[in-house]
Formats: sequence, C-alpha cells, structure tokens
Amino acid sequence: MRKLWLDVETTGLDATTNGIIQLACIDDETNDKFSIDIKPFKGCVYDKGAEEVHGISEKTISKYTPEHEAVLSFIEWLDKIKGNGGQFSIAGYNSRFDMDFIVDLFKRNKIQYWDYFNYYDVDVFALVKILDLGVGNKKLTTICETMNVKLDDAHDAMSDIKATRKLYKKIMKRYVK
Repeated sequence: MRKLWLDVETTGLDATTNGIIQLACIDDETNDKFSIDIKPFKGCVYDKGAEEVHGISEKTISKYTPEHEAVLSFIEWLDKIKGNGGQFSIAGYNSRFDMDFIVDLFKRNKIQYWDYFNYYDVDVFALVKILDLGVGNKKLTTICETMNVKLDDAHDAMSDIKATRKLYKKIMKRYVK
C-alpha cells in the first residue's frame, strides 16, 4: 500500500459547497513533495469561521492559482511520481475530511478519482482515538505537543502533513509491535 500523505485547508467544512485553498502532499515512498495554494471554484462558499482557523483571507485567496490549473498541476505531479505504481492510499489526520474534498475537486474538474487513489486510508486521528493518550482534545496541535512532535505552523497544509507523518511514525514505533 503506497501512502500519499495529504492535507487540505478549506473555506469551510462542506466538501460540496466549500473549496480547497491549500493542498499539500508527501509521497511516502520517494519523499517527493507537492504544495499549491488554490483559488476555489466559482460560487464557492467562504465560511468566516474558516478564516479564524487558518488565517487566510478571501482577498489573499483571490490571488491564488485557479482551481482547474491547480488540479492539473496536482495530476501532473501524481503522474510523475506514480509511474506504473498503481493507486495511492491517502494518509493524514482525519483523512476522510481531506478525501471528501479531493473527491469533489476531481468531480468538478472531470478527473477520475479511482485513477489515482484507492479506498484505503491511513487516519492518524483514528489511531489517536484508539490509543486514548489521556489528553482532553484530539486536535493535531494538542497531540503533537503531547507526543513531542514539532508542528511549526498549524493549519498550513504542508506543516500539518509533515507533522502528521512524523506523529504516525512515532506512534507506530511506540505502540505497534
């Protein structure tokens, strides 16, 4: 199972009405990285609560790469790294959230999700819930602090996915024999 560590920052919580504004990935096999800032699709809803989380204003987002161009860059990168290697399994923190947004991104841009991804995922958030580390909340920032994993810039997609990957490796080393 080839893992693609993936994180998105979005304009809200609903994959059908909100859009991706940051997409970051790390190929677990090659360590190649991809990151892009995205200007979402026309008619995308921008929830004000989202800006409070990631700090990125609508004005800033309006200068980002248009969604269709961004997704084509993403596909070009995926094609380059996957070669004849089949599909990726998305890995991340609360990965179902990210997967839902990627599925809708692909649909809007007429790209077949299954050409690139399978239905397996590695969800570090699920591992954290099972392990019950004795902390009040299960936010990535809290868990990274508890597990002594550096998270430089929370709610930046690349920073989050780098920390999630390190967190996963630490959890696997410490708790899975």
